[in-house]
Amino acid sequence: IDNFDLRFERFGDNAQMYAFSTFFKNFSDPIELTYFLSASDQFQPRNLGSAIVYGIEFEIRKDFGFIGDAWKGLNFNINASWINSELEMGEDEYESRRLGLREGEELEDTRPLQGQSPYLVNVGLNYGNEEAGWQAGLFYNLQGETLEVVGNGDVPDAYTMPFHSLNFNMIKSFGKNLNSSFNFGIKNILDDNLETHYQAYKAEDQIFSKLSPGRAITFGYAYKF
Repeated sequence: IDNFDLRFERFGDNAQMYAFSTFFKNFSDPIELTYFLSASDQFQPRNLGSAIVYGIEFEIRKDFGFIGDAWKGLNFNINASWINSELEMGEDEYESRRLGLREGEELEDTRPLQGQSPYLVNVGLNYGNEEAGWQAGLFYNLQGETLEVVGNGDVPDAYTMPFHSLNFNMIKSFGKNLNSSFNFGIKNILDDNLETHYQAYKAEDQIFSKLSPGRAITFGYAYKF
């Protein structure tokens, strides 16, 4: 992998910062997950071609203390990336896809890199007060539709759908030297599902896999000796 990055950062008080970066990566023989040609329900890792990945990223972390003393300890952060990936298919993959073309379908010699999301978003709202023993945070994560399993012409590509992850956690410390603490958390507040779909030209998506993790609620106690 040849990797090139250019990044600008500026830092302020109370860990405040903003940053902007751009990047370019060149991959030789990336390893990807694909189907066996003779057994389309089984998979194998293979070197399927050469690829490039490039994009931009920005990050902001802002403290709300400038509003007033009551807002001290509350901060907001966001990190977002836009990413483009292009893999130049090898002869075997290109030929198998060409033989599986449907009427009216056109074939390019490039496709997205397996496992590379086209965008990523992470957002967090945090509150901390060490003297009072409070820590709390609400966190959101999203990544774009991502190629999970590379098709072979007869079997279409499988793409992981965007998963909206929203989680909350809180810790309250108390006692002498704040050695004791209670913690409370909720995962997957939006009750979203993890789904991967087969996608083919002019066809409705079909389920490749689906997981319903549900909401998870945790509650605990800890003591530091």
